Amino acid sequence: MEPQDIDFAIQLTDLEGWGYSEQDFLRFMRMDPSGTLVGWDGSRRVGVTTATSYGEVAWIGNIIVRPEDRGKGYGEALVERALEYSRDQGAETCWLNAYPDVKGFYQNLEFKATGETIHLEGQAEGELQAEARLVHAGELDAISMFDNRYFGARRLKVLREFYHDYGSSFLIWPAEEVVAYIVGAPYPGGVEVAPWVCDPSASDIAERLFLHLLAQHPEEIFGLNVPEENGEALTFLKSLGFGESFRTVRMYHGKGGHGIDPRGTFSLGGLEKG
Repeated sequence: MEPQDIDFAIQLTDLEGWGYSEQDFLRFMRMDPSGTLVGWDGSRRVGVTTATSYGEVAWIGNIIVRPEDRGKGYGEALVERALEYSRDQGAETCWLNAYPDVKGFYQNLEFKATGETIHLEGQAEGELQAEARLVHAGELDAISMFDNRYFGARRLKVLREFYHDYGSSFLIWPAEEVVAYIVGAPYPGGVEVAPWVCDPSASDIAERLFLHLLAQHPEEIFGLNVPEENGEALTFLKSLGFGESFRTVRMYHGKGGHGIDPRGTFSLGGLEKG
């Protein structure tokens, strides 16, 4: 993808209501310039996708083809190219979130389903927590090492991008070692919770960080993506009045065993990049 392709990518993803901005695609291009892909038929653009590489693990997302060009093999070609790029970067396992009605499409490409991700939305009154504080740039490496336990790979490059773009909503619970962090990504009309990760033995801290983030953005609509296996996160959010909007199916291609640990994953960093 080149800068001149971004408007096309936004127009295409807007058809599905995904709400991507120029900033979002520029971020993908900074992280993985060769994995931010546009599908072409001659001189005509037909689709886009993104692949975010984390070494042995990669996440594929934003797979979309123009409505008039669907069913012609372009989607399969985009996914295969994203897989090829990811393998070239060392990926043994490639993940994606698929809407349930297209799960069969990915199964035909040898993806396997394992678990669901629940997108919840809501508004709630927060409460400032004296112990919560903003992350410092010098802490990102330690956070990445902690995050690796639950994400299954080092995603330092993503954390750096979130710090750059959303540093005023990137919170940590101070302790001798990292036990929890959360990132809020404000956008016009709401806040999308990006990574929200906590040691499962300290889930009360995860809840308090979330309450602090709510208090930072009063009256905003929050959205987040919770693994269905994390019952504590779902129970807490539903107690605040959050409701399910839709579900996706987590699917992987390649070697198993390189997946998230849902016990400590309270929200994914994004459906498209894990």
